[in-house]
Amino acid sequence: MSRSPFRLVPRMKTKVFVVIVFFFVLPVITACSSLMTQTPTANLPAISGSPGALETPATPAGSAGVEQLQGVWELVWWDHQLSVPQEPITLIIEGSDVVGQMDCNRYHIPNAVTSTEFRPEAMTITFALCNEAGEEIEATYQKLLSEIDTWKRAEDSLALSTKGTETLRYRVQK
Repeated sequence: MSRSPFRLVPRMKTKVFVVIVFFFVLPVITACSSLMTQTPTANLPAISGSPGALETPATPAGSAGVEQLQGVWELVWWDHQLSVPQEPITLIIEGSDVVGQMDCNRYHIPNAVTSTEFRPEAMTITFALCNEAGEEIEATYQKLLSEIDTWKRAEDSLALSTKGTETLRYRVQK
């Protein structure tokens, strides 16, 4: 009588097999499945202060005044019927780039800020799933942010406007 080479557990007792599966195989499967559900952020720069954060890029020529916008801003008001969410929505300006955190996702807008304009033309967003309320908040914020064309700094606040009307207001995050 020949043994099948495809036999998974030759002469192994059931208890030993269960111990191996429970302590070795299941943790590996669990770890792999959690990696597969994480948000893909490979194309987004790291937020300042986080591991792997990018150095602040050089400020492009002709961007005098952009220096006063550098830092972390927190949304305090928006021109929409939804109230501003409890979880902070951030806007981080590094050089001429903008990164930030919405309810569930991060975003990146390269070369968005000049000395007089805010140009959110090429926004990249991660794809983490949100609950229904979070998705509505993010969709609203993305729409408002995508229409911004100018900025104005006043003491510890930053106003972003669309066609001369203030749309988003931030304060320096403390």
